[in-house]
Amino acid sequence: MARHEACDAAEMVRVLRPGGVLVTQQVEAENLRQLRVVLGFATSYPEQTLESHVDSASAAGLVIERSELWEGQTTFPHVASLVRYLAMVRGRRPATFHQSGTRTSC
Repeated sequence: MARHEACDAAEMVRVLRPGGVLVTQQVEAENLRQLRVVLGFATSYPEQTLESHVDSASAAGLVIERSELWEGQTTFPHVASLVRYLAMVRGRRPATFHQSGTRTSC
């Protein structure tokens, strides 16, 4: 199982036993789009789409039995959760966004 981690389909084919099963959950480029737009964050990996993951896996020789795109609401139960998320995507934050979590301009 690979959850939210990079998934190299060719490597998965190499290490899976014949008849083996791979279950993976990948984050698509549009994940938390509304939050990123409000904060001015760029899309981290615009090439990461359901279609690109399926194409990559198929090209590597994996048989795709099921793929689906989840769309729904994400809730951060408290500010600390949001801050942790923002820390993970800090490389994509706009220049006006500072460590204090405040914007210098709107």
